[in-house]
Amino acid sequence: MSGVLSHGGLSGISSRGELLDLIERTGAGFGLKGNRLRVLRYCIRLIRDPDDLQPDRICAVWAKTETIARDLDVDPRVVRRAVEELERAGFLIRTSGRFQPRCGKRTAGNEGPILRAFGLNLQPLIDHKVPELLEALAQKDQDRRAACALRERLKDLWTQVKQIGAPGLLLDALEIIPQGRISRILKLDGLRDAIERLKRLLSTFAGRTETPAGADKTVRPNTNPESNSKTCSAEAGQKHQAVTAGDVLEAASPEFRDFAECQDRPGWPAIIETASLFLSSLGIDRLHWAEACHRLGRKQAACLITIIDRNAKRESGDRYALRARPEAAFRGLVAASAMGRESAVRMLRKNLARGAA
Repeated sequence: MSGVLSHGGLSGISSRGELLDLIERTGAGFGLKGNRLRVLRYCIRLIRDPDDLQPDRICAVWAKTETIARDLDVDPRVVRRAVEELERAGFLIRTSGRFQPRCGKRTAGNEGPILRAFGLNLQPLIDHKVPELLEALAQKDQDRRAACALRERLKDLWTQVKQIGAPGLLLDALEIIPQGRISRILKLDGLRDAIERLKRLLSTFAGRTETPAGADKTVRPNTNPESNSKTCSAEAGQKHQAVTAGDVLEAASPEFRDFAECQDRPGWPAIIETASLFLSSLGIDRLHWAEACHRLGRKQAACLITIIDRNAKRESGDRYALRARPEAAFRGLVAASAMGRESAVRMLRKNLARGAA
C-alpha cells in the first residue's frame, strides 16, 4: 500500500471534535459498535487537528497494535480483529502489512504535515464515509421532526377518545396504544399506523352514535325541590368522603400490605404499583386496568383492585367472599363507578366497616 495516500478534506464538518461527534451520533447505523468504535475513536484522537484534516494531506496513525491494545486495555488480537472489520467496512485502510512495523514521518521536525505513513490511513473515512454519515444524520433529524408531528396528531386523537369516554371505544383504542403510552411507539410506520387506526375507530364510533333524525333531544328538568335537595346533599357528602392511603392498606389483604410496604415510594404510589403487580394473579387484563385508570383515575382503580383482592381471599362461606371471577367483578365495579351507581370510596368504606370480618 502507498505511504503517501492523501484525502480530499472534510466536507460538512471542519474539526476532529465534530468528526467524533458525528460518529457517536450516527455510527451505530453503520456497524460502529463495541471495539470497532473504540479503535476508530482512538485513531481519530491521534490525528493532528487541523493539519491532518486539510485537503490533499495524509491523515494516518502509526501506533503499534500493542500500544493501542494497552491504551484501550484489551488484548492485541481484539485490536487486530477490529482493524480488519473497520477496513472491510470502508472506514480505514492499512498501508502496512498485518505483521509489518508501522512508521511515519512529518515535516518541520515532526511538527508539520505527514510526509509518509505506513500504518492506518483514514482516507476512506474522510472521503467516503463522512458524506454518508452526514446524510444519515440529516435523515435522522428529519425523522425526529416527523415523529414529533405524528405524536402530536396522535395525542389529539387520543384526547378525543378520552373525551368521548365510551367503554367500548376506549378499550379498542387501548389495543392500538397499549396502556395509552404514545411515547412507547418509536417507529414512524408505527405512529402512522396508529393514527390511521384511531381515525377509523373514531369515524366508526361516530357513525354508530349519531342521533336519529327527529329524535327528541329535550330532557325535562327535575323541578322537585325535595329531590334536588337530597341529591345535592348526597353529592356534597361524597366529596368529603375521601380516603387516605392508610385507609386503603387497612382494608387490604395482608399479602397486599406486605407488597406495598416493599415498594420504593410509600403511600398512594406504592398502592398503585402493588395493584398493578396483582393484576396477573387475579386474572385481570392490563387493558381493562388501563381503561379503569383513564375512566376513574389511578387511585380509584387501585382501590377497586384492593377490594377485589381482599374479597377473593375470603373463605367460601363468608357473605362478602367474591362470587364472580375477579376479571368480571372488576369490570362491573368500574362500570358502576363510572356511571355513579357506586364509587370506590363507598365500597372501600364498606370494607373498612367489615374490619376483620
